[in-house]
Amino acid sequence: CVNDWKSRFKQAAPSWSALTAGGIGTGCGLSASSGGVSTALASVLIFTIVVDILGNVLVILSVYRNKKLRNAGENPTLSS
Repeated sequence: CVNDWKSRFKQAAPSWSALTAGGIGTGCGLSASSGGVSTALASVLIFTIVVDILGNVLVILSVYRNKKLRNAGENPTLSS
């Protein structure tokens, strides 16, 4: 990690201490407060994946049980 980026932007942002006081921009990696954010985002992502897979399984079961759903039907954009 390059720490000289602070010195390059000191003139552009004279209130640098105000920005870094809340944990934003401190260090080169994730700050201590981002652990909860990472957990929340991972939970949302896992939930979304599980719901997507469950929905796809339900569609597959519906098509398997109802033979009328197996026909794609007539597509007006392809029939002209």
